[in-house]
Amino acid sequence: MKVIWILSLVFLSGVIAVPRVKRDSCEEAQTNYDACVASAHAEHRLALAGGDDGRPDFYSRKSCNFIEAAVMTCGDLLIGDCFPADSVQAMRNQQFESIVASLEQSGEWDSNKCESVKQWKDQMDNNDDDADEDGDGIADDVDTDDDNDGVPDDEDNDDDNDGVPDNEEGDDDFDDDGTPDNLDSDDDNDGVSDAEDDDDDNDGIPDDEDNDDDNDGVPDDEDNDDDNDEDEDDGEGENEGDSA
Repeated sequence: MKVIWILSLVFLSGVIAVPRVKRDSCEEAQTNYDACVASAHAEHRLALAGGDDGRPDFYSRKSCNFIEAAVMTCGDLLIGDCFPADSVQAMRNQQFESIVASLEQSGEWDSNKCESVKQWKDQMDNNDDDADEDGDGIADDVDTDDDNDGVPDDEDNDDDNDGVPDNEEGDDDFDDDGTPDNLDSDDDNDGVSDAEDDDDDNDGIPDDEDNDDDNDGVPDDEDNDDDNDEDEDDGEGENEGDSA
C-alpha cells in the first residue's frame, strides 16, 4: 500500500537523526529511542492494515498518531545529559520537514488534521531572515561570526560551537534521510540494518562480490572506511561494510 510505503521511507529503524554526541555515552537512551520508534512504526502498519474505520480522515489520523509517537514521544526519551533539548528539537525539525514532504505526496494526507504538524509549520513560518543564532543583535545572514566565538565563520572549524570539529562530525548522508551515515543504522534505507545487510550500498551487487561496498568511488582494497561511517576500519573492530 502506497501510504505505508511513504512513511516507511522516512521511519525505518535508524532514520530519525540523532544529535551529534559521543555515542558510547548514550547507548541506553539510543536503545530505548530505537525501540520506541520501531514500536510506533509497527503500530502504524497494523492500524493501516486494519482498513478504514469509517471515521473521517482515516489516513491523516493514523499517520498523525504515528508522527506524534515516533517524533514527539520517542524524541523525549533522548532528552537528558547526552542529548540536550535543543539538539532533539533540531532533530525533530529535520524529520518534520522530511515527513511532511513525503506525506503531502498522498492525496489522503491533510497536514491541518495533525496538531503537531500544524504547530511545527507555524513555528517554521515564524522563523524569518532575522534569525540571530548568537543573540548579538546582528542577523545571521550578515553576521561574520554566527556563533560569536571570536573566530570568523570562514575560518571556523566548529560552526555549531559544540566542541566537536566539523571535520570530525561527518555529514555524508547516502540515503538522504536526514541522518548522517556515521549515525545511521540503515545507510541505504532498504529496511535492513547495516549489520545484517549483505548489500550495504543497495546497488544490487552482494558485498562479497562488490569491490566498492559503500559505493563511495574508492575500491575496498584502498578504502579505510568500508562502511562509510566516518570511523576508520581499524578503529571500529569488525568491518560492518563487509558483513554478510
